[in-house]
Amino acid sequence: MGARWRIAGAVAGTLAVSILLLFASPGPHPYVAYSQSQQPVDPVRVFAAADLLIMHHIDAPNRTRLLVGALGGLRRAVVQAGVASPLADLDTVTEEAARTSFSARFNMALRSVQDTLSAAQLEDAAIIPMVTGLGDRFTTFLSAQRLAEFQQSGYGGIGIFLRLVEGQVYVWGVFSGGPADQAGLREFDQVLAVDGRSIRGLTRQAAADRIRGPEGSAVRLTIRRPGRGNLLNVTVRRGRVSAPSVSHRMHPDGIGYIRLHTLGPGAGSAVEQSLSDLRRLGLRALVLDLRQNDFGGLREVDQIASAFLPNRSSIYVVRGRESLTARTGGTPKIPLSLQVVVLVDADTKWVAEILASAFSESGRARLVGMRTARTGGFGWSFDIPGGGVLLIKTSRVLTGKGVLLEKNGVTPDVDVPLRAVDLDGGRDPQLVRALQLVRQGR
Repeated sequence: MGARWRIAGAVAGTLAVSILLLFASPGPHPYVAYSQSQQPVDPVRVFAAADLLIMHHIDAPNRTRLLVGALGGLRRAVVQAGVASPLADLDTVTEEAARTSFSARFNMALRSVQDTLSAAQLEDAAIIPMVTGLGDRFTTFLSAQRLAEFQQSGYGGIGIFLRLVEGQVYVWGVFSGGPADQAGLREFDQVLAVDGRSIRGLTRQAAADRIRGPEGSAVRLTIRRPGRGNLLNVTVRRGRVSAPSVSHRMHPDGIGYIRLHTLGPGAGSAVEQSLSDLRRLGLRALVLDLRQNDFGGLREVDQIASAFLPNRSSIYVVRGRESLTARTGGTPKIPLSLQVVVLVDADTKWVAEILASAFSESGRARLVGMRTARTGGFGWSFDIPGGGVLLIKTSRVLTGKGVLLEKNGVTPDVDVPLRAVDLDGGRDPQLVRALQLVRQGR
């Protein structure tokens, strides 16, 4: 159960300049589904997850509290499987009593849902509330299934980014040349249904999961397009796609635009290449878009900050079981006089939030949009025997000036909300305001 990757993001991350962000280890171990005829099952993955949280989480949670949360997950899983939950409360006199009684409740649950859920699925259901109960948006559990998705170089998808606004799902970007692009999907298209099933009320991830599927299969999206009175049904054939980390374009009057979709491996070099391309086209001001960015590593933050900020500028401070202070190094890739505006929103998370704070505190850029997610943290990822990974916060991240990100986030200089009515009309008021600022030289 040793640590495999240091993490600084919703999925994985990096420490300073050396730690990779994407999963690259072998796949999870197979897990056996138990039948009623077998001996009682010891929920070892649940207990292993609790041990890891106790040993490594910055707040060292109590074992009994964790198991009480796990029992709540079992109860929900049993009810969702269509069985009235018969699971009594745990014996919490001692930690050992809590462990023993949880094991007994687990076996009761397994017997009641054995035709519906496997032992592994019940364990997943128990681990999830142990993690969410910490009230820590950084620490995350990745099931074996989710981990396998991250380990793939691509997936059976259609090549779009999604955005959730006021419970409605919109296309936020289309991969150039991908299946969605070829089928004619556009930015600002509102996705109403997938294969005839409404997706209203789903999370962004749940909507994305509906759209994904086996390569070569077709998916039918019902969309509402700005400026069109009637709904459109667009059929897209899923393919093997890989999300770009960075895209860029040039607006009139020499105003460049760079969108950082993720801060995954290679994003720093991609930003430097984008800057080089834009400078050849006559770059005189820049909008850097960090909205909806919730995946990345500190190595990329270091490289991008160093491309923009003066040498030796403070970027962030990590405090806790591990501590470090990061500063920029080297010569910036663009003149310090070149005006920069950074776009942020409530889904600017993890390392993107750290990068935004560095721009703001250094005075290098004005921030436009909405307050960021307040999720700053740093930690490691750990294998759970039998399948799955825990990403555990071991330290807290502060801005270069010592502001705790998970409490405060980053507040933009110019607050501009984004509403469903804006996207319905094909408008991005946050980008519009950023372009106004750079054109006005402010």
